[in-house]
Amino acid sequence: MRTVLIIMMMYIANAIYGQITPYVSISNEKQVRKDVKQYESKQNRRNGYIVSEVKYGDTLTIKIIGIETIVRKLTFDESNHCDFDQIIFSCDSCALAHVDATLKSKEYKWKKISENKYLSKYFWRTELALTFNVQNFCSIMTFKPSMLAKEEYKKMYEGK
Repeated sequence: MRTVLIIMMMYIANAIYGQITPYVSISNEKQVRKDVKQYESKQNRRNGYIVSEVKYGDTLTIKIIGIETIVRKLTFDESNHCDFDQIIFSCDSCALAHVDATLKSKEYKWKKISENKYLSKYFWRTELALTFNVQNFCSIMTFKPSMLAKEEYKKMYEGK
């Protein structure tokens, strides 16, 4: 129940602030598909958003077309938890706004550990990698669970 409540609070924040909430480690495929269905609401269709999803092999691809185009690729581990979440943007200014809002998330408290790599606070144990100007896409955000040991993770997060 606690996990469901946390997820719902994050998605409300996402809708209000435009930040991207990673599905990594906290969501399973069923929850992701439910979120997609909610995003396909009449209001979003009225506002010109088109949402599609395709599953090929172990990858679920979600495409949102509207003011901007966003492609989200997710994979799930053996226990059906998301272990890879990649978001590809096609609009420079939109991508910068999403990246900025995501990095300012009070929920995740991202800390820069190298040029384009970030760690969330330890509770989430999530890594974020940013890639810019790849194959004519303005940027890509890739979330994955961290495999670092607790002590090593906290050292990197605290910059020691």
